[in-house]
Amino acid sequence: ARALDVTAGTPDGRLDFEIVANDSGTTAMSIAPNAANEGYGVGIGTQSPDNKFQIEFADGSNTTAGNIAGDSLTGIQLTNTTDSDGNGTMLLMESNNGSNQTAIGHIQDDGTSAHMAFYTELSGTLSEKMRIQHDGKIGIASAAASPSHIVDVTANDGVSDNNAVARFVNAEATDGRSKG
Repeated sequence: ARALDVTAGTPDGRLDFEIVANDSGTTAMSIAPNAANEGYGVGIGTQSPDNKFQIEFADGSNTTAGNIAGDSLTGIQLTNTTDSDGNGTMLLMESNNGSNQTAIGHIQDDGTSAHMAFYTELSGTLSEKMRIQHDGKIGIASAAASPSHIVDVTANDGVSDNNAVARFVNAEATDGRSKG
């Protein structure tokens, strides 16, 4: 028989959630006191989380496209079951009670392709600042949503000027040929 056992807690205040099979339990998740973050932490795979949320596991698999696509790698998975262009998932990060936001998004392009987008907030407006398209092209700034080159950086800041939009520097150049 299988069951989920929620213990009454331990003397140190930890609450364990166990998966029980054949009268033997394995702790699957713990809510435990944590002095480092002045409160409690949720641990999956650990009974002593070092932060508000910690997942701990041992997986000797190499991080490769094949292992990721074949579900042979341990990690976090977000799934949107809707099959429509433009749909996807996101990881949202906030501070100041939600007043400051950044996000990483997964955007479906068609039934078998997807983009990764990066969003930041400026003066209360969250917008896409960089995208890696399914074909490997990278768009930054105004070119984020539709890069036309392998790396496409386009400035559209409303100022007519001749300022550079990108800079590449070889900080280790010794022959005087480094250009900034």
